[in-house]
Amino acid sequence: MTTITKSNSVTPIPNSNEIADEDVSNSNQKDPLEKGLTQRKAFEKFIPHVFVLRKKGCSWNQITALLNDTCGFKLKFTTVRFYYGQMVRTQSDICQDAMAEYISKLNSIEKKQEE
Repeated sequence: MTTITKSNSVTPIPNSNEIADEDVSNSNQKDPLEKGLTQRKAFEKFIPHVFVLRKKGCSWNQITALLNDTCGFKLKFTTVRFYYGQMVRTQSDICQDAMAEYISKLNSIEKKQEE
């Protein structure tokens, strides 16, 4: 699974340095519209990541800046919030899995720090 990275224009997310270092470029989707997808359809792939970021306390403005800067979207925060509200319900299982994976990564980071 790939995750969205921090961007210099986005306020850093607390306790996410190691996890946020994974890059969206792993999915080869620097320009989500490259393959003829609409922004809405391309955004759908990022719902699990947005779900995790929201649970971590990121604002809609931060998430929008992150998506626009690192993924090539050209969205407004109101659009991100609207798309998310519509799509998160249909992907709730995937979102819960993404959150479980995030928690697992946090636990492994904590274990490494304790050693």
